[in-house]
Amino acid sequence: MTKSMTIGELHGILVACAGGAENAARHGEIAEASLDDLGYDSLALIETAARLKVDHGVVIPDERITDVGTLGELLRLVNEQVAGAGHGSRSTEAPEGEAQANSTPGPSLYERLGGSNGIAAVIDVLVERLFDNVSANQNADVVKMHDKVSRAGFKFMITAWSVQETGGPKIYPGKDMWAAHTNMVATERDWDVVALEIAATLSFCGVPEQESKEYMAIIDSYRDVVLDAASEERQRAVARNA
Repeated sequence: MTKSMTIGELHGILVACAGGAENAARHGEIAEASLDDLGYDSLALIETAARLKVDHGVVIPDERITDVGTLGELLRLVNEQVAGAGHGSRSTEAPEGEAQANSTPGPSLYERLGGSNGIAAVIDVLVERLFDNVSANQNADVVKMHDKVSRAGFKFMITAWSVQETGGPKIYPGKDMWAAHTNMVATERDWDVVALEIAATLSFCGVPEQESKEYMAIIDSYRDVVLDAASEERQRAVARNA
């Protein structure tokens, strides 16, 4: 893309990615309106960044796009990237030694999983399988959680958590793993049932072996935290029933 984008064009991309009313007459009004007020959250912005990259060749890091607060700010950010790309033909090749010293690390697990869209696709399958898992539902606290939290809401929370934990933008709005499990009674078996389902879902969705191992390592790193929190609840339950 070589020319600046208009507010109408950008709003149209947002609508295509995350819904909302397409109304050209209101573009002037909404330029400085809060994106939250317009109904666009961090995941919607990340999806927009992906669409801008694929369809228009405009590359905006997720951590930058999630910092914007209004449609006008987003438009300025997009057009800054367009202008920068237009002036980026000058060679910046460094001597071999310097290039090695300044080499950047490889893509994060978040990027290798396909960013927010790739992660969301896997979590969509995972949550359906977890909600229907007979072994997991033998835990009464799991059943209570399913009754309290909708599948759609749980998918959003686990997607946001996974985005953040794999090196993506810090968008998870929920409790930490300890606080999230302090009112649940869970055993080693309960943990193993869920972990097995996660591993099976990664395989089912075609996630490569290396990325699956890294994601499962993140999950396993919380094993003691979750079971310790659940153990305290189990002790409280025993005390209440004594």
